[in-house]
Amino acid sequence: MRMAYLLPYAAIGTGLYVFQSAWFAILCYHFLILIMLLMHWKESSLKMLFKGWNSRFAFLLTIIGLFSGPVIYFAWSLMQSSDSSLQVKLAHLGLHGKSLLIFCVYYSISTPLLEEAFWRGLYANASKYPAWPDLFFAGYHVLVLVMFIKPVYVILSFLTLLITAWIWRLIANMFKGLFIPLLSHFAAGLSIISALFISSR
Repeated sequence: MRMAYLLPYAAIGTGLYVFQSAWFAILCYHFLILIMLLMHWKESSLKMLFKGWNSRFAFLLTIIGLFSGPVIYFAWSLMQSSDSSLQVKLAHLGLHGKSLLIFCVYYSISTPLLEEAFWRGLYANASKYPAWPDLFFAGYHVLVLVMFIKPVYVILSFLTLLITAWIWRLIANMFKGLFIPLLSHFAAGLSIISALFISSR
């Protein structure tokens, strides 16, 4: 089962570096996740996505998620690699005009659902310390980040994602459900993708 952790790497790597298509990368990644969920996910486990509530933790993590975008937006001039603009890089991957807008909407809605079901649902882990799912979740993002930001910020982003994945998993275990991580993940994803969309204009 641990080999399935490598599926995102194959999908994202092939999409971005072979076909040079963000759409191919995300759709292939999501397709592979769905296949794994259909093969191994118990029907009753789907309900875990909308279980496990605590108002205090939900509010705190959602607010932190929403602040992710503004932080990236205002720090983008420092973070971005200098070889070409974000707009040019996105266009090179097939994201421009309406395609970029549709991609942002699709990503914001679908990715939190599928990733929580996969990384913290299907591959739930009871460890109180960072575990393999946290590491591989953070790691696959590096394939994307190295295309856009400087190496030092790739490392910082990886560590941030590792800690975030760990916290989301602890929260899921604590409250026996994925709803809080899902809500926080949705807030962070929407905030970050919106910041990048605005930065690319």
